[in-house]
Amino acid sequence: MLGRISLILLVSVALLGFTYYLNVNVIRFASALNPYNEAIGQLSRAESAQIPDELIYHVTIAKQQLPESGSVLWWSPQKGDFKSIQAQLDDIINRARNISALELGNELFNSEMYAIHAKLEGIQKMLVLP
Repeated sequence: MLGRISLILLVSVALLGFTYYLNVNVIRFASALNPYNEAIGQLSRAESAQIPDELIYHVTIAKQQLPESGSVLWWSPQKGDFKSIQAQLDDIINRARNISALELGNELFNSEMYAIHAKLEGIQKMLVLP
């Protein structure tokens, strides 16, 4: 009886250890597949932001999570690089700062936010694996 309980306990511990090992490796594999997932998440939050300060906050975090220069592995060299993405994100931050003084619901405010959201969506699509 005691031997059977020990065997069940040993098998249970081995299964837990194996499950943990698989989970850790799946997370590492997903991160290696697209190391920019966290930045994409911040850009998605920025895209759904309704006020400029919130948008600026998330874009700033995304900028910190992306490299300053170099090319994206799955892009052709003609498509662009991180230096151009960083420049686009800087432009988005500046545009958001410029409209932050406008009243919410103002026609210019709405059209600028729409344009910024569209630009953020385009950047996200560039960072996602094809």
